[in-house]
Amino acid sequence: MALLFLMPSRTLQVELSWWSEFWGPFQVTPKELNDFLKKNAGYTERGWLKWDSVAKVSEGKVVLGYIGNPSFQRIDAALKDNQPVIAKVFIERTVPHWVLIVGKEKTEYLIRDPLGDGKSLRQLSFYGSDIHAIRILKAAR
Repeated sequence: MALLFLMPSRTLQVELSWWSEFWGPFQVTPKELNDFLKKNAGYTERGWLKWDSVAKVSEGKVVLGYIGNPSFQRIDAALKDNQPVIAKVFIERTVPHWVLIVGKEKTEYLIRDPLGDGKSLRQLSFYGSDIHAIRILKAAR
């Protein structure tokens, strides 16, 4: 059961690290991010990421933004503004999993997936899941 609670935070660590590597104004590895979050109360007691911790680890350079309930229009708008989208899907309709939507090809969203090799793009439809929650990563202004 603990895996279900820890997986969202672990996958979010990887997405945040990917974002910083490709779009962000700071660099952080998944290990560095995890160490920072553990030392600075970045997780809840259940092991879930505290969303405002992103601004702390980036020293205010990057923020996670809530843009409302998931919709194709919101995701498309964020991608157009060069803001990757963290999306919550379910593996086999049971296990919550977070992926980073980094682009779109025709009608298919392209993701970086921490369960993949970390380099390749995968189609979001791979999971056969609706998108249950979204957040955007953006540089602080």
